[in-house]
Amino acid sequence: MGKLAINGGNKVRNKPFPRWPVWDESDCRALTDVCNSGQWWSVGGTKTKEFEEKF
Repeated sequence: MGKLAINGGNKVRNKPFPRWPVWDESDCRALTDVCNSGQWWSVGGTKTKEFEEKF
């Protein structure tokens, strides 16, 4: 087994990790819709049920 990078061995990764989380405008709209609804939990809201049915 080779040396760890910290001890002078080769690095496992030579480029930055990708940005995370990955999101787009539809995610922003969905989040804004939930925030504006005032129903941030499953009781009384519809988004949790929609998510559960979809996945």
